[in-house]
Amino acid sequence: MTARHDGRRPQPPTASMSGASSAPRRRFVSLGWQAVVAVALTLLLSNGFIAFRVYRNAAEQFDLARAERRGQSAETLRYLFAADDAGLFALANAIPLFSPDDSAEAFTDRLSRALGEQGSMLSIDWDVLAVHWISAAGDVRLSWPASARVPVSDLQSVLCPEGTCLEPRQTVLCADGRCRQYFMVPVLWRGEARGQLVLERSIAEALLTSRDVLRADIVLLGTGREAASGLPPVSAMTGGERTQTLLDAFPAELLQNLVTPSFEGAAEGVLIASGSRWYDVYRVDRLGFSGGALVIEDVTEARQAIQHATRDGAVLGFAALLVSAGGILVLLSRPLRRVRRLSASLPMLAERHYDEVRQRIDGPRASRWAEDELDLLSTSALQLTNRMQELEIERERSAERIAWLASYDTLTRLLNRSRFMEEFQAVLRRARRNDQDGALLFIDLDRFKEVNDLSGHHAGDQLLAAVADTLQATLSEQELLSRIGGDEFAIALPRSTRDEACSRARQVIAALAALEVGTAELSHRCSVSIGVSLFRDGGHEAEEHLMRAEVAMYEARRQGPGRLHVYSQSDGLTGELRDRAAIRQRIADALENERFRLFFQPIVSIASGALHHHEVLVRLEEADGTLVPPGDFIPLAEETGLIEAVDRWVIREAIAALAKNADWRLSVNLSARSVAQYGVLADIPEMLAEASVDARRLVLEITETTAMLSLPSATALMTRLLEDGFCFAMDDFGSGYASYAYLRRLPFQQVKIDGAFVVGLKDSPSDAVFIRSITEMAHSLGKEVVAEYVEDEAIYRKLAELGVDYAQGYFLGRPLPVPAMGPWPPGISA
Repeated sequence: MTARHDGRRPQPPTASMSGASSAPRRRFVSLGWQAVVAVALTLLLSNGFIAFRVYRNAAEQFDLARAERRGQSAETLRYLFAADDAGLFALANAIPLFSPDDSAEAFTDRLSRALGEQGSMLSIDWDVLAVHWISAAGDVRLSWPASARVPVSDLQSVLCPEGTCLEPRQTVLCADGRCRQYFMVPVLWRGEARGQLVLERSIAEALLTSRDVLRADIVLLGTGREAASGLPPVSAMTGGERTQTLLDAFPAELLQNLVTPSFEGAAEGVLIASGSRWYDVYRVDRLGFSGGALVIEDVTEARQAIQHATRDGAVLGFAALLVSAGGILVLLSRPLRRVRRLSASLPMLAERHYDEVRQRIDGPRASRWAEDELDLLSTSALQLTNRMQELEIERERSAERIAWLASYDTLTRLLNRSRFMEEFQAVLRRARRNDQDGALLFIDLDRFKEVNDLSGHHAGDQLLAAVADTLQATLSEQELLSRIGGDEFAIALPRSTRDEACSRARQVIAALAALEVGTAELSHRCSVSIGVSLFRDGGHEAEEHLMRAEVAMYEARRQGPGRLHVYSQSDGLTGELRDRAAIRQRIADALENERFRLFFQPIVSIASGALHHHEVLVRLEEADGTLVPPGDFIPLAEETGLIEAVDRWVIREAIAALAKNADWRLSVNLSARSVAQYGVLADIPEMLAEASVDARRLVLEITETTAMLSLPSATALMTRLLEDGFCFAMDDFGSGYASYAYLRRLPFQQVKIDGAFVVGLKDSPSDAVFIRSITEMAHSLGKEVVAEYVEDEAIYRKLAELGVDYAQGYFLGRPLPVPAMGPWPPGISA
C-alpha cells in the first residue's frame, strides 16, 4: 500500500479502472449459451430422474416420521391425562380422612366444616371447582361451594348404585359450552357404604397442557349420534374458531377411519389440505373416558421441506452434470486459465498487495468481439481491489481515531480520565521512588449548570473548551492536564511543594476569571473551586489522591466561589465519595479476608448434550453472608486498580479447583488491565506448574473490546501462551468493532457471541442471520462458537439449527457454588 506523508488520504491507482469504464459496450454472450448445445439433452433427462428420486425418498421419509410422531403423541397424551387423573383420585380418597366419624350426619357436618376451612386449597393447588357428597341412596347431602350443582342425572351411568361399586370412576360432561371432569370415589367406613365423593374440575387445563406439550390442537370427542361430517359429537377443543373451521372443512370420506377406535388407540393419520396449510389428523383412545380425542397437527413445514428437497435434488443433478461434461472443458479451457489467475490473485488482497493484484488480473480486451462472464468478473475484481484499498485507508484512519478516543476527550481534546489516571499513577511512582513532592489540583466550575440552563448547552461547551485552552496555555512541560468529566478538570504538578501548588491554583483561578462566554443578551464569567491533594499527605494510589482532591474541592466550594482548599485529615468524605470509599474498602477487605467466592455455570455441547466445561464467575461475600454481584464491585475495582488482585485471586482459586478435580475444565474472564499490563498473565504458567495442572484445562476469556484496544501486545502475548497449551476465547463478540481480519489474526480458539444477539433470537431474523454468519465465519477459520444467555428451549433449538457449537445460560444451568454435572439439556420435550 502506498505510504502517506502529507496526512491526506491517498487516491488508489485508477489506470485499469479507467480503461475498463471507457471501453465501448459490446454484445454479451453468456458461457451458459455456449455450452447449452453440448449438454442440453443429458441435462434434461438426468435432472428429471434425480428430481423424481429425491421426491420419492423425501415422501417416504415424511410418512415414516409422521407414523412415529403419531405413536409418540398418543402415548404422551395418555400420560398427561393419566397423571392428572391419578392425582385427583388420590386427593378424593384423602378428603374424607379430614373428618371420620361413626355417625353419617356427624360425618357430613365435619366434612362440611373441613371443606369450609381448607376447601380453598383444593382450588389453588388442584384446580378443583366443586366437591359433592352423595349418600349411598343417591341423595346430594353436601356441595362445596354451596352454589355448586352436581348433574346427578347425567352421572347415573357412572355413579355406584346403593354404594355397591368399590372402584373409583371418572367421566367428562359438557353443557352450556363448558366441559367438566368428574372424579367419583366410594367412601366406606367400618364396613358400611357412606356414599360417594365427587370432585369436579375443568378439563381446560388438561387440554391446554396437552396442546403445549404436543404443539398440536386437541379435540375431545363425546359419545352419541355421529355428526353430519362423520365425527362423533365434539366435547371440547383447543384452537377455538380456527379448529372448528378446520373440522367443518374436513371431507367426511377422509375422516371415516377416525370414527372407530383402532386396537392400538391411534388410528392411521389422515393428511388433509386446508388452504395453503397441511394437517395430520389422527385419533387417540384409552384416555380414561369414552369418546377419545383427535390430534390436529400442522405439518406444512414438513410438506414444504419435500418440495425444497426436490428442488435441491434438481440443482445438485444440474451441478453434477456440469462437472461431468467433458466436452465443455475444451470450450472453457482458456476461460478457466483466466479463472485460475484471478483466483490466485484475489487472496493477495488479504495481504494488501493491491498493485500486484491489478497487474495479474486480465481486464476486458477491446480486440474481443463480445464480453462474457469472466470479463464482468475481472472488472468486478478490479473494482473490488480499488474499493478494498480505500477501505483499508479508512480503517487505518478509524483505528487512529479509536485509539485517540480511548485516551482523549472529544470536546476539549485533553487527556480523558482513564488515560490521565494511568499517567498520574506513573507520576506518583516516580515521586515516591525519588522522594519528591507533588500535588494534584481538582478544578470544578462554579455554577456551570446555570450556563447550560440560561444560555444552552452550546454555551456550556464553549465555556469548557475555553477553560481547556486557558489551562493548556498555562501548563508547563512536566504537568498533566485532563478533563475528568462534566465540568471537572485535574492538573498533576510533579515536584511541587504546598506553597507552589497553592500559588499554581491561584494562578489558575485568576486566569479563568478572565473568561467570558454567552450570548449578546446574557454573558457568563468563569469561576472555579480548586481542591489540592499533596503527594506526601496521601497514599500511593492515583484514585486515592483524586478522591482527596475532590473532597478538598467541595470544602473550597463551601467557603464560596473562586476558592481553593488543601486536603487535610480533618476533611470528611460525604455522599457518593463515602459510598465509593466504602465499596473500595469492602473489596480490599474481601481480598485480605478471603471473602470472594467462585460460582460455576455450565457450557454444554449442543450436538451431544454433554458438558464441555464451566465458566468461573466471582461473587463478593459480605460479613453477614450476603452475596454481592460482580456488577456492583468490578467497575470500581477496575477504576481503583484492585482488579488485578481480584483477577489473580480468581485464577489462583480456579487452578486450585482444577488440581482437586482432574476431570474439570474451567474458563476464566480476564480484565482489560490484566491483559494490558501482563502481570497476571505472566504468572499463570508458574501457578499452573506449581499445581501440576495442564494448561489445556484452563480457558482464558478476553472481551472483544479489550483485545482490539491492545491488538499488537495482545497478539504477541496470546501467541506466546498458546505455545504452552492455553486456550483463548473472545468474549462478547459482536458488541464492539472486531472484523473478520481481526478474528483471523488473533489466536482465539473459541468465539463467544454477545448475549444481546442471543436473547432476541426467537423474534429477530436479523439476529439469526448475524449468528449464522459469525458461526460460518468462525468455523471456516477452525474456531468454535459459544452462545451465551440461552434462556429457554426455543433459543437452544434455534442455535442448533444455526450450527452453534456450545450453549450457556439459565436454561442449561444457573451459576452455582458447586459445578452442576448434568444431565443436559434439561426440559427438552420429545
